[in-house]
Amino acid sequence: MAAGSATGASHMHETGTPGNLPAVNSDRKRWSMRAIRLLPLLAMVSLLGCDGTGDFLRGRAPAAAYAAPLAADTTVVTTRRVWSSAGSNSDSIMSITSGAIMPNGAGMVSTDWLTGDPGVFDLTSKDFRRFRFNDVPWDTGFANVWVPSPDGSQIAVDWSNYVESLVELRIIDVATGTSRTVMTADTAIANAIMPVAWTPSGDGVFALLWPSHSVGGDVEVVLIPAAGGTPRPVHTIPSSARPYRMSLSSDGRWLLYSHRVLRDQQSRSDIYIIDVHSGGARPLVEHPATDQLVGWLPGTDVVLFSSDRSGATDLWSVLVINGRASAEPRLVRSGFFRSEAIGFGDGALFYSVQTGSNGLAVVNVDPQRGVPHGPASPTMTDLRSAFYRTLAWSPDGKTLAAPMRGLGSGTMTLYSMDTGETREFWLNEDVYPTATAWAADGKALFLRAGAAGWNAAGPHHFLRLDLVTGAITRLFAAVEPEESGPHWRFLVTPDDRSIVLRQQRTLDDGRTEMTLVLRSLSDGSERELHRTSGYIPEFSLSADGTQLAFMQQVWERSDSLFVLRMDGSLPVRYVASWDYDTVSLLGWLPGGNALLGARLTGPYSGSRAEDGPREEILRIELDGSATVVGTSPFRPGRGARVQGYHRSRLVLSPAGNRLAHQHAVDVGQELWRMDGLHALFARDATGRR
Repeated sequence: MAAGSATGASHMHETGTPGNLPAVNSDRKRWSMRAIRLLPLLAMVSLLGCDGTGDFLRGRAPAAAYAAPLAADTTVVTTRRVWSSAGSNSDSIMSITSGAIMPNGAGMVSTDWLTGDPGVFDLTSKDFRRFRFNDVPWDTGFANVWVPSPDGSQIAVDWSNYVESLVELRIIDVATGTSRTVMTADTAIANAIMPVAWTPSGDGVFALLWPSHSVGGDVEVVLIPAAGGTPRPVHTIPSSARPYRMSLSSDGRWLLYSHRVLRDQQSRSDIYIIDVHSGGARPLVEHPATDQLVGWLPGTDVVLFSSDRSGATDLWSVLVINGRASAEPRLVRSGFFRSEAIGFGDGALFYSVQTGSNGLAVVNVDPQRGVPHGPASPTMTDLRSAFYRTLAWSPDGKTLAAPMRGLGSGTMTLYSMDTGETREFWLNEDVYPTATAWAADGKALFLRAGAAGWNAAGPHHFLRLDLVTGAITRLFAAVEPEESGPHWRFLVTPDDRSIVLRQQRTLDDGRTEMTLVLRSLSDGSERELHRTSGYIPEFSLSADGTQLAFMQQVWERSDSLFVLRMDGSLPVRYVASWDYDTVSLLGWLPGGNALLGARLTGPYSGSRAEDGPREEILRIELDGSATVVGTSPFRPGRGARVQGYHRSRLVLSPAGNRLAHQHAVDVGQELWRMDGLHALFARDATGRR
């Protein structure tokens, strides 16, 4: 995050207004939920931008490269790995590869996610020096975005203050570890004060003020005096542009950012430039490809960016004179796939590399007994950007659908079990699909989707995607909000006329109620199926649509299985309970006389998945008896037991003959440095030092 780039700021903030804002108290629980959501989000940043540009266009014809490499002999540019998460769990704790590089290149600024405190990770000793803000972990707040000053003596931090319900820009003195607050904003107005760059002299910090959910609006770019005082407005950016990464020129005159653009129903991004003096902005690099900012090469007029314009993701450059590109962009180095620029330090470009994949594998099941048999298939396709627990089998069990994150709008990927072919649908609603169900004839998908962007404002909607024409029909808005658990699960009845969904509401006395509802797609009428003061994590509809099974919790780590008749002819029937041994519901076996479930066995004993428990497969009879019929060949992730219940990644096919699994394959993070860029541009006479 050198030159003020905000790589670590990839959780999607919402609004803000510069200046002194009145303080208003807000619910601390909302803050806690926000903090918790950021943990998986740090991983999501690496997944969402793991190729450096969001290289989600499969099969697009390559465009001609704009130019040959900068120099005939590019051996002057070298790369080497300086850190790897292999054999270490520290990346999940301190998000090393999404931090900010110190100017001397010796350390990374990040947050210790066990405590919420910021600190510096020494790349040589691997020690983490924590700046203690919380006496008790997460007690007063957490740091989320960090930018070191040009001389490395100070660090600007976006601090979420739990105690006063404020967001703050704090500046830390690296030598002493003390900090001071230079700007605050009420969380009812602003969601973050995100530092992006220091002035060259170190007397000010450029920051983004993101609007809160309730306010909505644009993102304000402001210059905040490092000594405190009134911020100076610089520019306003539409929040839809998502300016998460920014970089300041060495003379402090020009500020760059990646600007998301919607073209031909597909999201791309260009590079925009802001005149810090006048506040005017314009495109610097425009192209139908996805161009993502890397940053100004320090001490030069060269801007580096990643682009998939050649058909693959590579590192490119453009020479900028007086705020305008003076020549066509030129290829610097091929192969920037799954890479995310972090910033410059010690004259080198530091960047993270995502290793491994999030793939799809299948194991066969005896549909009568529910017994898994035979080896699991090899990983079939790369689903690294698929949402968690969202695979859906087609009615004939031959195709799997997976909602995927794109850069802006999402995509829907279909994988054929027979041919291995993949089809991809770009969604023109500018939304992220978060749950999927097939139509009975296999020619359409029902989707639940939210506004594009993590934690973005706006309700979720139910949509219908026609797999023949690609047309999307908006059906109805979902009841919001759902505060916890697998938020977006829903089912479609076999006649495609109704949707079974879960709704949650808060009562006047603060208690919550959950209901299972049957909603007609023709007239919007709803019929309540079940109401409880407990929690319903999962539910499953029998193949003929006559029975609905659901898990219900009264307290954490306690699951009870119930079954009801969809026609209401019989009361809800209790089936079985598990205390301190939570069970995930996988689905019905053919005939509707038994279900499959999964439960974890054994504790976690290390940082790797291999050190953790396994998943037992249970056949659960409707008389309440349960039998272990096998063990999943897939290792559950470390996040398999959350919210007090087991969340399996196994998905049972409608015929009960296959279990699909979305799993990680040697996934990790690495930190690399690229040296020799200054020498390369000096030899090419296109950079000024």
